[in-house]
Amino acid sequence: GNLHSCNLSAMVFDYFSRVLLNALALTCAGLKHDNMHARFFCGAGGHCNERPPEHLELLQSRSLQPLQHNQHLDLLKASALKISASSGGASGQYGMKLRCNNHVGWVSLPVRKDEVGHFLQNCMPAESTQDRSNGASLDGIGFLLADEDRFGMPPLPLETLNRYSNRACSGYPSQGKTIPPLPLRPVFLPIQQTSREQVRIHAGAGADMNEMGAKIMAALKLRGWARIVVDDEAAQWRLAAHKVLKELHDMDAFGRYKTNSYIGFDQITGRDMMQMRPGFEDLDALSWPDEVRQFHQPLAKAFAVSQDVAHRVWMSLVPHLGLSGCQACSIDSINGKHGSHFGPSVMVGYVYKNFIPSLEHGGTAGKDDFGLLKDATGIHADSGLLTVASAASTPGLDMWNPWTGELDHPEVGLPPNEWLVFAGETLGFMTGGEVRAAIHKVPWIEGSRVSMPYFLRPHLDIMLGAPDGTAVMRAGKLIEEHLDNIVRPWRTPGSEN
Repeated sequence: GNLHSCNLSAMVFDYFSRVLLNALALTCAGLKHDNMHARFFCGAGGHCNERPPEHLELLQSRSLQPLQHNQHLDLLKASALKISASSGGASGQYGMKLRCNNHVGWVSLPVRKDEVGHFLQNCMPAESTQDRSNGASLDGIGFLLADEDRFGMPPLPLETLNRYSNRACSGYPSQGKTIPPLPLRPVFLPIQQTSREQVRIHAGAGADMNEMGAKIMAALKLRGWARIVVDDEAAQWRLAAHKVLKELHDMDAFGRYKTNSYIGFDQITGRDMMQMRPGFEDLDALSWPDEVRQFHQPLAKAFAVSQDVAHRVWMSLVPHLGLSGCQACSIDSINGKHGSHFGPSVMVGYVYKNFIPSLEHGGTAGKDDFGLLKDATGIHADSGLLTVASAASTPGLDMWNPWTGELDHPEVGLPPNEWLVFAGETLGFMTGGEVRAAIHKVPWIEGSRVSMPYFLRPHLDIMLGAPDGTAVMRAGKLIEEHLDNIVRPWRTPGSEN
């Protein structure tokens, strides 16, 4: 009887500890705003499995109420530069409060790796200290937010903490009593040099599917990305589409047609973009401006060959992922039209603007709250299953190896018929971290850069399940409550990554 009581007490303590940690994490990662509230569903572990399949949703997260347009500015906390002029009693080095286990500390912003690394090392129990002595160093320290590795979050580089500069957990030391800490835990990655030798994986129409999938899986688990060789036709249509995007940029089509009335043109800081989804090529489905219609064929062809390659890669990989009864694994679920005209996957054409001359002459475009040069995209992970990307017109992609923390530059030396494949957080969730999403960014590049990644995604209504069965939810809920929520540092309301 006493043993049963002890076990029960331990289980109850563990459950409420997890709930408290999640609540703290989402309070601190979030922004100070009355319209944010916590919503917990189901409970932990296998409790959800007692419900009907349509209700199997484990959503240990905080939801953000739909924001009105005029609320976005209210949500954004003043930056270090802006707050200094009006903070009166605020004093000391601007920074953020962190919590690791029972250890609470203050670190300055922008992040100093030695300071954060020292805090994370000191917060670990003795057995972990012994573990990390085997090949890990300050260079190999990353972090995870609370329990978010259960929902696909890969280990993040320490500099990602800079993205919390406008969150509730940041401020001045003199305000420390009112600032809640950001709960996180360190991840110690064994720093080791991955072989620079690249395995080029044949992924054309005649490829051996089993061999292709096995090699892609091995590459994803070695360095976080794979290099595939596509058919010449696919490469040529992508090159043609690159030229079209540059021409559309030069004629300001992105600015003139960035409304819902036309095909997917848009503009964000530093980039023009065009979204292409299954069905966009139908001239009767969307309004193609007359001057853009002449570019329909190369764009539609580039999308078709990219989708074909992405589907072939995915179907070759599925047998090697160890997923049984996977609703999201079929091409039908990925195409996922399910009564709507457009599928969930998307190819995005980006044309990067050149901010370098402005910065060299004292301009502020492209700088962050601390006056430091931002990257063109910021550090982030993609949210879907896989990203399949051809070589950009100018190499620039920086990617962290999710297993070693090593920074790599996979676009360097990439010819037109060789493309990149890397995982998104949805696949990380589905495989329980067996495959990790690749953290990456694109810095500002001198001159222009055109890229066209294809993001393979499941339909939002498809049920996803983690391997241990503790988390089952709709793909749409995973994205809404975790991957596209402010839980992720790159998803700050108002951000464009």
